[in-house]
Amino acid sequence: ISSSMRASESPDPHNVRRYTLSDPESSPIPSHTTPHEYLVVNFRNDRSLICDNFAPIFRELHHYMPPDVGYRVSFTTMHCLDKHGQPGSDWPMCSSHFVNRYPSVKIFHIDTKQHRTDDYTAYGAVHGSVSFAV
Repeated sequence: ISSSMRASESPDPHNVRRYTLSDPESSPIPSHTTPHEYLVVNFRNDRSLICDNFAPIFRELHHYMPPDVGYRVSFTTMHCLDKHGQPGSDWPMCSSHFVNRYPSVKIFHIDTKQHRTDDYTAYGAVHGSVSFAV
């Protein structure tokens, strides 16, 4: 992934923001901790294109999160389409969120009791534009 990532002009957390990613051949990153103590990002995806570029996104989102929400985020691959372009195992979830590119990433936020919460779940295609609905 290149170091360039563009967000839409509006910082409104209720908007869908798009971030442009590039370099689809980037190697996977098994784990990463941001320089900021309040956020740990775990990368779990053998086809992952997620990298340090995501840290600024979560630093921005941190300001919109309630204080009782933990700042650990785990990424899990969603298989919207298989390698033949047919619906994958996560197709119902993907289609309900209007995501149809393969692979996609679902982001779970962890609350202070270590429970996963969907309050800030975000969906997006790893290739091309990634949409975060927060």
